[in-house]
Amino acid sequence: MRGRIDAGEKQWDNAFIFKVVCTLATSGFLQGYDTMSAALISLVLADKDTYHGPYIGFFISLGAGGAAVGALFSGPIADKYGRKRIIMLSNVLYLMGGLCMTIKLKPLELDSNIMQAFLLTGRYLTGVSIGVTSMNVPLYISEICPLELRGRVIAIYTCMIVTGQLVCNMLAMLLLLDVNWRYLVLFSMIFVVFQFVAMFSMPESPRWLAMNGRQEEADKVIKRVYKSAFYEIYTTSLRKEI
Repeated sequence: MRGRIDAGEKQWDNAFIFKVVCTLATSGFLQGYDTMSAALISLVLADKDTYHGPYIGFFISLGAGGAAVGALFSGPIADKYGRKRIIMLSNVLYLMGGLCMTIKLKPLELDSNIMQAFLLTGRYLTGVSIGVTSMNVPLYISEICPLELRGRVIAIYTCMIVTGQLVCNMLAMLLLLDVNWRYLVLFSMIFVVFQFVAMFSMPESPRWLAMNGRQEEADKVIKRVYKSAFYEIYTTSLRKEI
């Protein structure tokens, strides 16, 4: 077993780290995209007779309120059930919210109050989802990425927030937004489905596994993250920390 780590020598599996970045940076993209799409949609709704001023304010505030609830209560849930599961749960919540916002109820001959309720419910659920990911994705990154890469991966995650806002604005320019605003939400759901599917092949946080007495599983995750020459060093280090 190697007793020390040479400075500048790459200890991690590049292919695995690339997969982590692609999967988790999606959450940053969705966070920025969702914020901008809500603002754009509110402008469209404000021009419609069905949606009056207070309703628009409530629509916007529900997203922020949902995010606060998601961030506040997801921590204990993640501690009990794991980082991976809570991120996947956030994907499900976003999909549910997106469906509520995009479904067209006029063919069902339901009144405008029910349509407004669906829209508000969808906005709240997507807000909760964003709150969950904003709290737990950086935590998951810090526990699964090598120390030398954590800052870079977090920086990519943060940059993707602005990228999501930019893409949303560009897409809005291409659409007839007053008619096709639902497509803004539908487009974001593509990335949610991608992340949900990708998370099945992602491991649980090795630190969370070790803290819950599942050291053998934690060792297997570390073996995926680091090259074989460094495997024993990091498994020993994790045991000492826990």
